[in-house]
Amino acid sequence: MDLPKIDQTLPLFIPDGVESFIYKSGDSFYVLTSALVQPIIRVFPSLLIRGEVWMIQRGNTIIEIESGKEKTLNCVKKECLESQDLQFVTVKDNVMPVISKRDMFLYNGEHFSTFKRRVNISYLHRKDKTVVFTNNNEYFFDNVTDVGITRAGVSLIREGYTELITPLGDKIIRKIEGKIAFINSSDVIYQDKENRIWLNDNLLGFCNSNFDILAKGHGWVVGLCGTSARYYFHGNWIELANNVDGLKSDASENFIGLVTLNESKIFDLDLRQRYSIIGGTLGIGSRKMVLIAKNKLFILDIGEFYKIRINVNKEENLISLTYPSGYSIKKNDLLATTCKITHDGIVEENLEYLGHKSEEEIIVQSDIGEQKILLSFNRSPIEGQMTGIIYIAEGNGKAKSGRGNAVLVGEFILKQKVRSRLRLNITIADQTKSIDINDIKTTIRETFNIVYRNSDIFPVYYELTYQNRTISRGYSTSRVVIKNVPKMKRRIKINRGHVLVDIERAEDELFIWDTVRVRPTYKQPINFIQQYSEKNLLNNKISFYLDKNGTIKLKLGQFLKKLDVWIEGNYIHVIPHVTLDSIIQVYYATYVYTGLPEHIIFPLDPVYSKIIVKIFIGDVEIQKMFTIDSLKLCLKVALQTINELASKLKNIGLE
Repeated sequence: MDLPKIDQTLPLFIPDGVESFIYKSGDSFYVLTSALVQPIIRVFPSLLIRGEVWMIQRGNTIIEIESGKEKTLNCVKKECLESQDLQFVTVKDNVMPVISKRDMFLYNGEHFSTFKRRVNISYLHRKDKTVVFTNNNEYFFDNVTDVGITRAGVSLIREGYTELITPLGDKIIRKIEGKIAFINSSDVIYQDKENRIWLNDNLLGFCNSNFDILAKGHGWVVGLCGTSARYYFHGNWIELANNVDGLKSDASENFIGLVTLNESKIFDLDLRQRYSIIGGTLGIGSRKMVLIAKNKLFILDIGEFYKIRINVNKEENLISLTYPSGYSIKKNDLLATTCKITHDGIVEENLEYLGHKSEEEIIVQSDIGEQKILLSFNRSPIEGQMTGIIYIAEGNGKAKSGRGNAVLVGEFILKQKVRSRLRLNITIADQTKSIDINDIKTTIRETFNIVYRNSDIFPVYYELTYQNRTISRGYSTSRVVIKNVPKMKRRIKINRGHVLVDIERAEDELFIWDTVRVRPTYKQPINFIQQYSEKNLLNNKISFYLDKNGTIKLKLGQFLKKLDVWIEGNYIHVIPHVTLDSIIQVYYATYVYTGLPEHIIFPLDPVYSKIIVKIFIGDVEIQKMFTIDSLKLCLKVALQTINELASKLKNIGLE
């Protein structure tokens, strides 16, 4: 089925519960509603709104809406307060009550047998008098034998002629007796009291319900008999649809729009259905159509038929889509957009399927509707192969890149070419690293921290993803190679002002091994005190002053503010927060770190529950000890690790 081009989408407020239909006057379309008071709303050829006050009936009360704010207006007349069933009409900007009493209706002190309302027209009727309300006016008529309301207006039937009051308040008289459904300068279509349908003096047919007209052309009529839409052509009636809303539907010399509860069906005059969009209030011209729905006004071009064009390359799982602008694609996350271009109101979008199903559904959608499309594929899932060696530094060796003592060096090879950017997640010893996959072959050089190992082979788990959606999983085994400390070393000296750092460094292409020594640059004595002066600040952090003997006195307890400690997998993470730019040493279990304060990772050993931090200032060493509940944390982490490992094994088919 075709898609209509969406020329414009504009906001248009119509209060909830208010009926509306589009009245066409020449080339202009106006919105008429069942509200007691409404702004003047023209929706075609352009949107024009004059006024902003709405007045609607809600139950037995009147609600005034202005600038989005509601105000309740109650009828305080005695007869209103005594009545359980009220209707309201507007006359010269005054809201007047119509009170229901048993089988009668009371208005302005007079009783009437009938009260009816259709959108912006209401009327009261009794044998000798009829009152019509429309466009803020009331009209009085005598000797009316019958009354009927259609899209053309309200028909006041008298003996020998009928007077029509249009929705805009114009009066037209014709020498016929019946309910007028269509009228122009030369033709009138009406329904007489025997339910016959006449075009001037020509009998068109019969309708035992209320008859109305959507459009008339040369030799054809689109009419409504109750809720049944019918097309008349050269003496024959063809039923188009049932359960049609006659107020919301519309037609023109080229198109027919029929609205049911949730759908609008648009036909051409060959009675071929062109479009199916959401239900709403329609106004149809020779080429353009307006749709009012969801507090929006849609202006559509239905004269140019846009088809969704689809080209599927099943061998490479590539899809090319072409559709009109104003629409978007709703799809599975594994249908990746590789290119999208809009030109002259047409969108060209290329997709790549990264999943493994043989079929996937996409939906071309907009605010006015959607179209479902089923795509089929015949290629195997996107998978890859991991190869590599894990290099581990002996002793205190650290990787040159990243944090850790091990480096995985290898490559990941996809089984087929992929145009989308994928993500490869690699997990070793409960540590996961992610890299982008941009080609069939990707070089891997990632740093990990590995302490415990029972063999020379390590399992390496990998997961291939696209935008956090898993495409495939697997694992490989990698050989472990221990890298010994090189014999060649070099010296690095760093002067930090109050201390000299002497580093003896050995290195190869992957790792460095440092032996660090620290010594003060001066022998000036330092004392730590509880009191200090706010007048002397070092780097706005440490308060100090000199006594008469030249001794530096520093405030005690300001150097190490706190210690962040947590456990991930088989490692304990330590971040010391030190206020002074100084060399520190951190001791845990049998491990020691020497250097500047940073994020430190130690192998976890549940036996040890103490962490010692030393800070060197001049020739003074400050030491602080922290206690952690390592056993409890280890048990908790171990349980979590077991569950994660079981899940990974299950995902790759091992249980």
